[in-house]
Amino acid sequence: MKNIYCGILNQGIPVTGIENVSALFDLQDREYIHQLPWDFKGQKPEVSFAIAHDKNGIYLKYWVLERYFRAFYKNINDPVYKDSCVEAFLSFNNDAGYYNLEFNGAGVVLGGYGTDKFNRVEIPRVILSRIKTFSKVNPQDLVSMLHRWELTIFIPFEVFVNHQLTGLSGLACRANFYKCGDDLPEPHFLTWAPVEHPYPEFHLPGFFGTILFL
Repeated sequence: MKNIYCGILNQGIPVTGIENVSALFDLQDREYIHQLPWDFKGQKPEVSFAIAHDKNGIYLKYWVLERYFRAFYKNINDPVYKDSCVEAFLSFNNDAGYYNLEFNGAGVVLGGYGTDKFNRVEIPRVILSRIKTFSKVNPQDLVSMLHRWELTIFIPFEVFVNHQLTGLSGLACRANFYKCGDDLPEPHFLTWAPVEHPYPEFHLPGFFGTILFL
C-alpha cells in the first residue's frame, strides 16, 4: 500500500494567499500520478502533486502536462471529470464513506460523499464555494503541442461535512489521487495508488493508499 507523509504547510512561518501557497509548493517534493491500470492509446499525461495541511485545512497542488486541455464546465458540481481533471478521494477515521473532490483545470469543483459510486450525496454548493483555487494554464507549446497547467487548492475542514475536523496532526486517512479527461480526444484514467479493476473506475476505496499527517 502506498503512503504519503503530509507535513504542516511552511511550519512556523505564516503564509497568506493561495498564490503564495502555490509558489511555496514549488519547493516541495512531489508524488506522481503515473499508474495507468487500463489500456490507453495516446500520449500519457505527466502528472504530479504535493500535499500539506495546517490548522485550517488541506492544501494540494497538481502539475500537469498533457496533449489536450479542456475546461468547459464553469459551475460547482458540474461534471468536471469530462474536462482536464484532477481528483482527490479521501476517507477519514477508517469510515466506509469517502469524499470525492474533483477539479477541472480552471479550478471548478465537483464534490460528494458516500460509500460507493452509486450512493453519493453532493456536498452543497455553498460549502464547496469556500474552497480556494489558483489555476495557471500556459499556452500550448507549438513544438511539442503539449499543454502545461497547474492547480493549487485549499480545502477548509468545513468541506468535510460528515466529520468534525479541527486538525490532522498525528492522524491518518485513506486516499487516492487521480487524473482523467473523459471527454478529451484521448480519454485517460491515471491513479496514484495502483488499482486492479477490469475497466476504468476510481470509486474503489479498497485500493486507497494512506496519508500520514505529521
